[in-house]
Amino acid sequence: MGVVDLSTGTLLDSSSVDPRLDEHLAMATVELIAGENMSALRHTLGTPGRNAAHPERELVVTTDDRVYMFLRSVHRSDVVLVTAYRRLANIGKTLARARHALSSIDQALWVE
Repeated sequence: MGVVDLSTGTLLDSSSVDPRLDEHLAMATVELIAGENMSALRHTLGTPGRNAAHPERELVVTTDDRVYMFLRSVHRSDVVLVTAYRRLANIGKTLARARHALSSIDQALWVE
């Protein structure tokens, strides 16, 4: 799990078991959420104007062995929580856990 600041590309916090992943987590998150791929997807889906006013709040990416969830902060849309689970995990439960973790992060951000 990690928290990424999209505006600076900085990994703000991480609790991963593999520190090597931390090096790439922020860069991959910024590229996925704020990069050209998301712009192209918005254009393809017919929502080209959404990028600034209504950014995507949640994104789920699956691979052969993992499920990654990217959730934007409610109060600061430039802050993203990234979680990773085994592919066999229940997506509904993992999304609920990620949303719960995000609410704690949002509370901490709102205080600042």
